[in-house]
Amino acid sequence: MTNHTEILSFVSKHELSRVIQALKIADCVALQIDKSVDKYNADSLFVTARYMDYTNFEMKASFLGKCHSELRGVIGMVDVLQKRFQYLEIEDVIKAKMCIAHKSDLAFESVENVVPEFRHWLTDVKNVATYFRGSSYRQENLHEIAASLGETAKHFPRHHEVRFAEHLANVVLAVLSNHQMMYAHWKQLYNKVKIMKNKARGFLKDWSQTSFNLNMSAVALDILRQFTYLQKEAQRTFVTLADLMQKRDHVLQRLSMIVNSPYPGGYEGKNFEAVRLEVITCAKNFLERRLDVDQDLQVKAMIDVANAENAEAIIKAGRQIVSDIFGDNYVSEFVDDAVGYYSSFDASSFKPHESNTAKLYLLLQKTTPSSLLNKLVQTFFITCPHSMITELVISWHTELKSDLRSSMSRNTVNDRLCIALNAIGTANFDPRPVVADFLSSKTRRSTLPDDELYRNREFVKKFFNTENNL
Repeated sequence: MTNHTEILSFVSKHELSRVIQALKIADCVALQIDKSVDKYNADSLFVTARYMDYTNFEMKASFLGKCHSELRGVIGMVDVLQKRFQYLEIEDVIKAKMCIAHKSDLAFESVENVVPEFRHWLTDVKNVATYFRGSSYRQENLHEIAASLGETAKHFPRHHEVRFAEHLANVVLAVLSNHQMMYAHWKQLYNKVKIMKNKARGFLKDWSQTSFNLNMSAVALDILRQFTYLQKEAQRTFVTLADLMQKRDHVLQRLSMIVNSPYPGGYEGKNFEAVRLEVITCAKNFLERRLDVDQDLQVKAMIDVANAENAEAIIKAGRQIVSDIFGDNYVSEFVDDAVGYYSSFDASSFKPHESNTAKLYLLLQKTTPSSLLNKLVQTFFITCPHSMITELVISWHTELKSDLRSSMSRNTVNDRLCIALNAIGTANFDPRPVVADFLSSKTRRSTLPDDELYRNREFVKKFFNTENNL
């Protein structure tokens, strides 16, 4: 019988070889590394790649592997990248380098770590969601109460250990939407079920109409919606650093409005108001500091290149960044491309206030494939430090390393993630190359039994012993 892990390994290698081949022929490749600590407190580093398919200008994102390093911080990340390059044999792919700061974590834990009251509130929210999700009877009772009130109860989603804003916002929204039904449920328990009286009393106290938890849930949901908006915008396929900074400024303006005016509905209590202000201020600081851009010159170059109306303007905007990324020897080639482009095409017809990304994409389509100007525009697209694949990788890893699979080896996890994130789908999958590799592998176990090993076993000798007439 063939080991399932062996087949996984061969399928994974086949899919990864297809990704590596695509990376080798791509004009520009951006590598991203993200760190995550799972519920077993194990550090994992996930390496992903973004590149553009020059045949149809489609953005691609691929998973390259889950790794571990004994080193910490940035040194550990660089160590992991080097080891992964050697393992995949793609050291020669990376020709020119431009570092973008690691700022892909849009989770909400910064506020949680700074404001103790917020951390306690979050624990209570997760406890409520778990309380109802963990019992079908409680969920049915909640729906019955909702029907009697003419309302509809929302499903309590599972809180992900990866604390992305959207997941937490869904949990808080369910708690707020179901509050009336939840309170009625706990009142029933308090009045009718003696053994549940103390637990129900605690819930009733913590989640009354004027409680801190309920008020904080409303404020947190308003903030989380802004983080969710920013997260979704940052994970669009064609997003640049310039776009990200613009969206961040929009969110900061909205958070400033919440600080200056009370949340709709109004809440009482000076203590709560103080915590409320601290939470909102912390959220603003998170965006201003952790999402502040360290590459101001690169962002300015993106905007100036997108809005250039002639060859002189685009050369002035892109000359320095071309020199930094590709080298001084390529500046003249960039100038030739810019002059040739504006000799063939007029300036963009977009208005100044319209999307810089749309202008860059039009420039990408019109420029000669693999020309230096074309590569520069590709670089603008792929070097954004945010990508949907980040959330996919960590979410898949969280699902994979469940309590029943906590001892799964790193190689098996890598194989499963590679197949899940890089494969083209069952309908389009051709198993023949994988089967051929498997059958030709020298490490494959023998298909024929070892007769001598079988005959020499004691129970076999005893079974076929003629003296015992068996």
